[in-house]
Amino acid sequence: MIDLPLTANTFIASTVDYHRKLAEVFNSHGMACVGCVFSRFHTLAEAAEIYKLEMPLLLSELAAAYASIAEQDTKSGQ
Repeated sequence: MIDLPLTANTFIASTVDYHRKLAEVFNSHGMACVGCVFSRFHTLAEAAEIYKLEMPLLLSELAAAYASIAEQDTKSGQ
């Protein structure tokens, strides 16, 4: 499994391209980031600002989804 840095400066596309479970976090907030042409240029901080989300909340939810992916990979031996 690749280590994915989840910081305010991480590009949205890096996050949503990594795994669909991370994309679900954006969708759960009604964010149109998944598939958006600007996702390659906007950071998580910019998305949080655009959608009026608290940055710590977005990072926390993405980190939890990422941890879930890592746990599943560990259990499946990947």
